[in-house]
Amino acid sequence: MPYTDQIVLVLLLLCLFGSLVYQWRQGLRGGRLALVTFAMFYALSVISALTMHCIDLMYGWSHHLTSFGTGKPFAWNWHLYSLTLFGVLLIWFGVQCLRRALRMGRGDVAARGEFLRLVVVMLAIVLPIIPIQPFFGAIASALSVIALLVVALGGRSATGTAELERYASRRGSQASPTRPGTRMRGRSDGDGSEGVSSMPNRICARRSSTATSAIRSICLSVSRGWLSRSSARTWINVSARSGTAGTSVLVAVIWSGIVACG
Repeated sequence: MPYTDQIVLVLLLLCLFGSLVYQWRQGLRGGRLALVTFAMFYALSVISALTMHCIDLMYGWSHHLTSFGTGKPFAWNWHLYSLTLFGVLLIWFGVQCLRRALRMGRGDVAARGEFLRLVVVMLAIVLPIIPIQPFFGAIASALSVIALLVVALGGRSATGTAELERYASRRGSQASPTRPGTRMRGRSDGDGSEGVSSMPNRICARRSSTATSAIRSICLSVSRGWLSRSSARTWINVSARSGTAGTSVLVAVIWSGIVACG
């Protein structure tokens, strides 16, 4: 197919520019912008390059062109079938990587690990091609290694804080005190921490609510004879770790009462 290399080069530049503009318009900045942009560019480059690969194969087959690899005209045989299947397989992997890259831009931490696993599989596929097709194999392998390094060394904070920053910018100025005994609504960043951790006043309210609920359960259970001393000690230790200094004093008073009553 004529001008295949030039078309691929233009598509790669468009993929890079389009990825940058798209993620910029989504509100990403700094290191997170660079990380997600490259992940998206990697996926789009695989899709565009392998799509042109399949189109080139079909063009050569339909026009009975001579293959530069075998020196024979293109025909529907195992050679053409395997090359086409190879292109379709990598296109599918590219689409999966693109989906994970978009999720990374939205702050999904789990998408980062999934993206890395897909890139490892793609690297395992293209690496053995280097002795067969040095140009394509070397470029595809190098691009996969760079994608692994960029996304892996980028850190979880580069993708996991995107949603938190958007939430804080929308809700930070409208934060209201939380009533004791109510559960805070927040998003998790994937590693167990709350999505509203950037708001200290809400964290304090949540901790106070947790301690208050635990103390209330202890008093109710002791009054009904449902709680042993060892169980009460465990609950109180949890409450003391999750509360403030004032809550710890209150916990100590309740424990003294339990011992006296026992």
